[in-house]
Formats: sequence, structure tokens, C-alpha cells
Amino acid sequence: MNDKPECGPLGPDHARILDAIGYPVLVISRAFRIVYMNDAARARYGAVDLDGEAAYCHSVLHGLPRPCHDDRGACPVCTVFDSGAPSRVVHEHRNAAGTFALEEIVTSPLCSREGKVAYVVETVRDAAGLLASKEVVDHLRAELDLLRGVLPTCAGCKRIRTEGGDWEAIESYVAKRSGAEFSHGLCPQCVDRLYPDFKEKKE
Repeated sequence: MNDKPECGPLGPDHARILDAIGYPVLVISRAFRIVYMNDAARARYGAVDLDGEAAYCHSVLHGLPRPCHDDRGACPVCTVFDSGAPSRVVHEHRNAAGTFALEEIVTSPLCSREGKVAYVVETVRDAAGLLASKEVVDHLRAELDLLRGVLPTCAGCKRIRTEGGDWEAIESYVAKRSGAEFSHGLCPQCVDRLYPDFKEKKE
């Protein structure tokens, strides 16, 4: 086993840049093989022989014999290959000592010259430290509190009175304070009430 693996799809300059990053970075192929680990990744997960049989992300990071999406639901690497868009999740990963810890995983596409996703670049941050941060906890608490409590709502039009005293459509109010988006349709009762002729034709 070499002390330092080949750069895989990266040139030596790219590898030097990734090695300068203080948190783990891995480059993963469509076959779930790790083709590059920066110095921080090798320190955290061990000096993996990237030419060996155990150089799969599910083996190194989860201690599993097959891809983690088979056992653990959504896989951020699969998400990038399927969608071409970055992904962010919190996963439990195994370190070089064999113990598991929560980590924040951000996966991004590394595309070929033709624009197809050839590899996934996975960066890892310690989620336990992040969740212990007072600033993060306060931010999450504020996010949760946005839609809690009593919302003053008009009994007629269902608009909500804002903190400033204005009346705002419920869709707009919720969308501004969460990641929710709305689509509109009619429930069966409203179809019957508003369009009785349609119901009769259907019957």
C-alpha cells in the first residue's frame, strides 16, 4: 500500500488544494469507490488502500458490505448522481478507531467535459460540535418558534395578522417563515359546493 494514493481524477495541483483543507474531503466514483481522500480524510478514516477491495465509501464510512442506501434510506452520493445537484445530510460515520459519530455531509457534482456527473466530491464536518454551538442552537430554536403559538387568523378570509398589524395571505405568511411551497386545488367537498353541475355530469 502506498503512503499517498494516486490523484484519481484530480491533477496534483487539485490534490494539493484539497489536502490544504482542514476537514475531510473524498472523491467518489459512480461505483461508490473512493478515488481520492485528502489528508484530513485519511487522518479521520484511516490510510485506506484505494486500490484495495475495501475502498468503497459504504465500507470505509459505514462499515457496511454494500451501499448504504440499501439499508439506511437516502444516500447523498446517489442523490448527486441522480439529480446533478448538491446534497446535504447528517449521517453517522465510522472513524479510524471504529467508533461512530454524527457528521454533516455535503456532496457536490464533479462533471466531465461533456457536463455529465463523473464523480461526487464529499466534504465532511463534525455535526456533534455544530449542534453544540450556542449560535446554531439559538438559530434552530428561532426557526422552530416562527410557526408556533397562536396565529391571529381572520374567520372570513383566513388571512393572518402579522406582527406589524397587516393582514397577509396564509400561503405568503407560511412561505416567508419556512421552506414550504403551496400548490392549489379543490377538495371534493368544495367541488361539490362550488361546482354542483360538474358533480352531476360526472355521476
